[in-house]
Amino acid sequence: MATQIKIGSDGVVRAIWDDRFRPLLEALGTMTVQRSSEVEFDELTGDWVAKLVGTAEEIARGKNRNEVIAQEVMYLEARL
Repeated sequence: MATQIKIGSDGVVRAIWDDRFRPLLEALGTMTVQRSSEVEFDELTGDWVAKLVGTAEEIARGKNRNEVIAQEVMYLEARL
């Protein structure tokens, strides 16, 4: 999956974190990193659940953690 990097008219760079791009992002200036979501295991259902930080809105759920993370990234990239 290709990583999206968006630069707003205000000069703010938005992206889903990917260590491959750290040198590029550091070259652009001081970084501020904010967590957008969390993936945790739901012991009651046996599912992995991705939720937005702040609102706890569920954005992905499933038995396979890697698949939930992929869904989480797709959700977040669509909203950069």
